[in-house]
Parts: sequence; C-alpha cells; structure tokens
Amino acid sequence: MMKAALFGLVVCLLSLNMKTIRNEYSFLIILIGGIVLSGLLIREIKTVMDVLLEIQSKSGVSSEFMKILFKLIGISFLGDFVSNICLDAGQKTIAKQVEMLSKLSILVVSLPILESLIHMIEKLMES
Repeated sequence: MMKAALFGLVVCLLSLNMKTIRNEYSFLIILIGGIVLSGLLIREIKTVMDVLLEIQSKSGVSSEFMKILFKLIGISFLGDFVSNICLDAGQKTIAKQVEMLSKLSILVVSLPILESLIHMIEKLMES
C-alpha cells in the first residue's frame, strides 16, 4: 500500500508540474498512472476474490451469485475509474453519464439476485 500511495503522490505532483508546461501531457500522466494503480488494485481484488470463493465453497452459496458479485465489483471499480479520468480531462458531462451507466449496469446485473429473493419470499409466504 505504501508503494501505491507514494506512486500516486508522485504521479499527482508530476501531473501538476506538467500542467503548467503542457496540459495534454498532464492528462496522459494521470491516465498512465491510473492504469498502473489499477494493476495494483487488481492484485488486491484477487486476494478478496480468493477469500470470497473460499467462503462460498464452505457456505454452499451458489456459484452464480458469486459470479454476479464479482461482476458488480468490476463494474463499480471500472465505472469509478473511467468517471474520474473523464473528470480529470474536464469532461464532467461524460463522467456523470459513465456513473449513471455504471449504476444502471449494476442494477441490471443484480436482477437475478432480486428475482431469487422474491421467489424465496413467495415460498415463505406460501408455507
């Protein structure tokens, strides 16, 4: 974590310094820095995924639910990353649209879980 924080700080300071010289290079520095930090993030997410898969195997939760959970995590992180890149580029409208699309995608991907929950409630009410 310390390396990632230090790298992020260096990228930020480099970008701020470059903004006064060549604004377009500042954006490229932020973009490349974000991609590198995302690579580090993916390694951390893999650790979380391994723990969740272990919990899933011990609890008997459907693997389909875990796939949905992983998709939700991915959509959330990707949407946030792209939205922030758009904001850094000064494209607030595009950033908001990316956020809205991410939220809608999360809703669509989570619909099978909602349907399953409704079916469980129906079964309980029948009993």
